[in-house]
Amino acid sequence: MAAQRRVEAAASLAYTRTQLDYARICAPIAGVVSSISTQEGETVSASLAAPTFVTLVDLSRLEVRAYVDETDIGRIRTGQEARFTVDTYPGEEFQGRVSAVYPQPEIRDTVVNYITVVTFDAPRDRTLRPEMTTTVQIAIERHDNALSVPRAAVHREGGRTFVYCMLDGGEIAARSVTTGASNDSLWEIRSGIDEGETVLVGRVDPGAGIPQ
Repeated sequence: MAAQRRVEAAASLAYTRTQLDYARICAPIAGVVSSISTQEGETVSASLAAPTFVTLVDLSRLEVRAYVDETDIGRIRTGQEARFTVDTYPGEEFQGRVSAVYPQPEIRDTVVNYITVVTFDAPRDRTLRPEMTTTVQIAIERHDNALSVPRAAVHREGGRTFVYCMLDGGEIAARSVTTGASNDSLWEIRSGIDEGETVLVGRVDPGAGIPQ
């Protein structure tokens, strides 16, 4: 009888410990509570899916999800450097790197986009939060010490690419150039002008002509 009572006591203790474990919820990660979906006293029923009580966010492990158009996604690779800005810190850029490109597209307003994930180290003196709007720039190519001019300085006409340069005497001369990489504001100039020359931006007196 004593042995049976010991077995029953052990079983009762194990059951009590199990019930106590059910009353305690332990987070699998360290973070902060971003939302609470279940309040004290509510009845929770779990069917096929586990219920959500709270949502945790680890602010040190955020990532940026950028929507890249299908015309550009072919040039995106993991490991490429990226930088992004957020509206709450205007004029300040944060550095990151492309860590993944999701194969499943998302269609928005008939435009096909692919989610590109940019990971970054959390800045020490700035707090970035989930769902912030970001503007992302991904470095497709890197050209160090490249000579560049504003896009508005480059002209194309008659199958020729040229810029207008201001000479020392105040005259304007058209120079044929070979262009390279470009972005929204600059063209790389591989040949045709030298560093330090003055180029004109925008409309120029047509009397300057077109290089032959």
